[in-house]
Amino acid sequence: MGVAGRMKFIVLKRRALKEIADIPKPVLNDSNELKFDPKKPLIPGLDFEKLQKENLDTKKYYWYNHFDEVILNNGQTGKKEKVLWKGQRLRAKHEDWGGLGTLKFADGSLYEGQIKNEKGQHLFHGKGKRSHIDGSCYWGEWKDGKADGKGTMIKNLGL
Repeated sequence: MGVAGRMKFIVLKRRALKEIADIPKPVLNDSNELKFDPKKPLIPGLDFEKLQKENLDTKKYYWYNHFDEVILNNGQTGKKEKVLWKGQRLRAKHEDWGGLGTLKFADGSLYEGQIKNEKGQHLFHGKGKRSHIDGSCYWGEWKDGKADGKGTMIKNLGL
């Protein structure tokens, strides 16, 4: 791959990272209606720039742009489960995944955001969006696998 090819790849990699960072943040208006404010992204600009410098501008990670089956050592449940992952991988070991990306679970639910890979445990950590098949979802901050900090929880009440 020549210089032009590498530059094109860097642009595509940053664009994919930005798509996840730009997930609109949900807000409730005065009449309790859920709206999505495109001016308030999930990961604000300064946080995105920091994330990009830590992850993309170093050679530690690379972006894998295809869903691949991986084993999730779920830090929340303590169980191992097969999931699909598209996102960052450690350059040293392709099997070692984490950072920013998208997880698809067997039940159809999704997580888009940051994952911490610590001691073989994969935990939602940082900012992310978890969407369940029943329509409920949480946008916001995560810490060690649990919703923690500022965020919005939307539950499907079956109405």
